[in-house]
Amino acid sequence: MTVIDVVGGVYGERCAFPTWEQIFGSAGRAAAALSGHATVRLHTLVPPAFAARVGASLGAFDVQLNIRDSEQFIGFDSWARQSY
Repeated sequence: MTVIDVVGGVYGERCAFPTWEQIFGSAGRAAAALSGHATVRLHTLVPPAFAARVGASLGAFDVQLNIRDSEQFIGFDSWARQSY
């Protein structure tokens, strides 16, 4: 089977509407999307305290993780506001 290396950002995502709080990021999403077509190795930077959560998020997709330690975890919030 083909091996694909994905290199990029894995980060926390939180959305108010619809309610969503997960760790994926652009590289995590790419790795998950490709996982059914090839063996995928994801190379990313994540603080040690979050490595297990990254593994849990991508474990269902059978993505091989190559996590290098970083000092800061990145996250994005999306709080949609409705106008009346």
